Amino acid sequence: MILAFLISQSAPVLVYGTGGPGSVFVGDVPAGSESKPVIVFVHGKSSSKDVWLLDNNMYQLAYSYGYRTAFVNLGPESSMWYNGALLNNLLNFISGYFGSSNLIVIAHSKGGIDTETAIYHYGNSNVKQVISLSTPYWGSPLADLAYSWWVWWLAEILGLTTDATYVLQTGYMAWFRGITDPLYNMNPVPTYSYSSWFDGTPFTWPWRDNFCLSAICWGQWYLSWHGGSCSEGGNDGAVTYSSAHKPTSIAMSQPCSNRNWKYNHYEIAKGYNVWDRLYLGAVLSVGGRDDNFRSPFLTSASTYYFARNGETLNLEGNFYVLILGADDNVSLNVNLPYTDLGLQKFDMAEGSFMNARVYRFENVEKGSYKLSISGSSNLPIMLAFESEPAFLTSDRMVYEPGEPVNLTLRSPRKLDNAYGMVRNTRTGESFEIPFRYDGSAYRATFIAPPSEGVYNISVQAKGNGYYRSITKSIMVVREKDSNRDIRVLDAGSYGVDASMEGRNYVLYDITGRMIRKGIISNRSPVDGLNRGLYILKVEGRKPVKVLVR
Repeated sequence: MILAFLISQSAPVLVYGTGGPGSVFVGDVPAGSESKPVIVFVHGKSSSKDVWLLDNNMYQLAYSYGYRTAFVNLGPESSMWYNGALLNNLLNFISGYFGSSNLIVIAHSKGGIDTETAIYHYGNSNVKQVISLSTPYWGSPLADLAYSWWVWWLAEILGLTTDATYVLQTGYMAWFRGITDPLYNMNPVPTYSYSSWFDGTPFTWPWRDNFCLSAICWGQWYLSWHGGSCSEGGNDGAVTYSSAHKPTSIAMSQPCSNRNWKYNHYEIAKGYNVWDRLYLGAVLSVGGRDDNFRSPFLTSASTYYFARNGETLNLEGNFYVLILGADDNVSLNVNLPYTDLGLQKFDMAEGSFMNARVYRFENVEKGSYKLSISGSSNLPIMLAFESEPAFLTSDRMVYEPGEPVNLTLRSPRKLDNAYGMVRNTRTGESFEIPFRYDGSAYRATFIAPPSEGVYNISVQAKGNGYYRSITKSIMVVREKDSNRDIRVLDAGSYGVDASMEGRNYVLYDITGRMIRKGIISNRSPVDGLNRGLYILKVEGRKPVKVLVR
């Protein structure tokens, strides 16, 4: 639906940059607005400033309530490190442009992570309040799926494995929370986090009852098995309720039991839906960080299975088949090699969305079905079932190289075979791990590899007509306990022990990029650097994290 708004002010004008990433647009200035904060609108992944301006009245509402406004363009598929540094500079420009260091950021989706990176890792002091709308502070299982063993190559071809997707893997974001939340007390900017829920699932029974084939509906179904069910607060098709809140934010919205707050991931950024619920004004007490707030993604669940082309499966009941990456030339063929081919064993319907073919099988009698696709030999074939999920749990989300990673797989049925593929989602390094039944669950252990990065764990479970595929991610990083050894320095202070003098040092930014190297002397190794978090490695000493303020 296209919405039109009565606009009484002109469109925001470009005042900084060329219009692409690194640009600032400002709106008309309402009379008497000098005493109010400036609202800065920050977009999310795969987006731009237009998310606030097209089919949206956020700008009009902010103006009518007497607020000055600015809209930024960041890298739509960039990491929070690139966008955080960029946003820090843009926020400083906006502060100088309006002559105000009292900025309120309203951020959608990943824009909330970019904003906290600008504040806590790049030292921005102009932001006095943040309102985040469906920000995946703990990442998204959809990012894990994009890097799974079955889909990563297709996601790469479709352009889905970007820097933004990489950092939204749940393992990476568990590590990011560990190095970000401890910095809150040094600059306690109040954050009001809003999330929503949406029930447009594509897998509804029967076929034509509330059936939806859009990507957001498919995401809603997938996340409902990954910490986003209604009993867990719900999800909006892209972000779960639990992921949209962090230890240092105030959760402002209601879970899915409240039917007055029912928006998908895009609808929650619309002014006509949420403006009158946003907390603008006096600051509520936020308190300190919550050390008991852990990643909500230790456990992943699944009611789906990725089959090989031509695989024979023992099936019964209703299920869906999705052929991912399919076009009009791709179709599904179903054979019943071990039954009387003259009998109709199922009723089938077909649809399509998002470069995928979707088939629904109903009235399926128990039997052996061979699934094959024409038009391509290697596209993923994903089966979705109605119930009986399998659960995969890791003991932690962040590990140091050489530490044991303990996995537990729980299935409602006895399995004949269960194994996992572990893959470094940056380098492609991979290896297989077997699961063994110990009388209560299926368990596997592997040693965290020496290479740092995010590792995707993709598990196949089969047995007694039961088929499930399940995926999750972990982060391997040296010094997993990121809360320790953070030294706070002023740029001109020395900040190292006298015993280090004369030793070689290397200084890195938080992304691992080398900034400088040299020999420790009476000059601080961080002299002249911008505010932010760095890693200092001194010869013969344990690396430390240095916060330059």
